[in-house]
Amino acid sequence: MISNVKSTRIATGFFNAFGNKGAIGISFQIGANSFCVINGHLSSGQSAFKRRITEFQRINNIIVEKLGQRSAKHPPRFSIRTNINFNKHRVMPTCLRVNRLFDCFDFVFWSGDLNFRVNASRSIVDGLLKARCYDVLLNNDQLSLLMKVDPNFAGIQEGPINFRPTYKYDLASEMFDTSKKQRVPSWTDRILYKEKSSLQLLSYESVESILISDHKPVCGSFLCELT
Repeated sequence: MISNVKSTRIATGFFNAFGNKGAIGISFQIGANSFCVINGHLSSGQSAFKRRITEFQRINNIIVEKLGQRSAKHPPRFSIRTNINFNKHRVMPTCLRVNRLFDCFDFVFWSGDLNFRVNASRSIVDGLLKARCYDVLLNNDQLSLLMKVDPNFAGIQEGPINFRPTYKYDLASEMFDTSKKQRVPSWTDRILYKEKSSLQLLSYESVESILISDHKPVCGSFLCELT
């Protein structure tokens, strides 16, 4: 039942040569339905969001070149490229481009340590977390903002986030970073998927009981209606 299995890897580390950052992509078919599953690790740092966008776009393009097969079933979609300045809250359209990855597969899942951060100071985030004001924090989450305005993320959905930020924790604890760096708690670990009426999200959660990393893993379950 599963056929046409292919895979590729993309390095986005130092000069796009080192594999400490990058992604692995797997594509396959179940009957007439095409799937693409990507797991990635994008650049870290509070201010590296432009680099993360570039990496995300590069990974998508290489996945399409190596694994994608466009058919009449997936006509190309056009959208506006934007320049984003989070500090001044400006969105500036510059040119037309094609969102290629989501035109090439029926079902797409994009997950991993995407490293997008919350745009706020540590003290503000700590206060909002104590008050459980997740909605305020998510309104300042870099990835949530990008999914609203940047065409690189057009056609992407994410389930509702009802769990604490997944990064950065002291090892073997549930305490956010107490080191000198005092990193801002953020939802760096995410599961994204192609918006599709025949795909239903059943659950999306963080596993807070795991203490062997400075991240908390996330997991999701889906129901796919196949043709």
